[in-house]
Amino acid sequence: ALVGRNRDRGEAALAHIRDKAGSAKARFFSADLSVQGEVRQLVRDLLTHYPRLDVLINNAGAFFHRRQESGDGIEMTWALNVLGPFLLTRLLLERLAASAPARVILISSFVQRWGRIHFDDLQGRQRYNRVRAYSQSKLAAVLLSCEFARRLGGTGVTVN
Repeated sequence: ALVGRNRDRGEAALAHIRDKAGSAKARFFSADLSVQGEVRQLVRDLLTHYPRLDVLINNAGAFFHRRQESGDGIEMTWALNVLGPFLLTRLLLERLAASAPARVILISSFVQRWGRIHFDDLQGRQRYNRVRAYSQSKLAAVLLSCEFARRLGGTGVTVN
């Protein structure tokens, strides 16, 4: 399964994958991972179409030049780079565990090294800086990965 916000780009990517891999089983699902309702609908769709989930790769992410909010009123960098992958992974854990051995991969970035979690201003309402927002979100993705790995130890679901 391939997930993305833009149906045209997603279908084009899927056609490229099919051309290179020859897999007719792949499907594209349209969802904005910054919107929790869309993540929940995506999970329902994935669970309907896939009795097994062997690998979940959380690769959605973006860098925003100015502060924006998601449809849920959350700063967009945090919503897309942290909350979306968290919710998607959390809602798919039962199916992943039932499919064990399975793997969850959360993609980060080298800029996570520059990050610091600003608990007093997670959403950048007091002071928004795009590099700060992005590096903070990528550090949070690494920490999220570590916590999922700790909690899922011994379940047959490996998290990186």
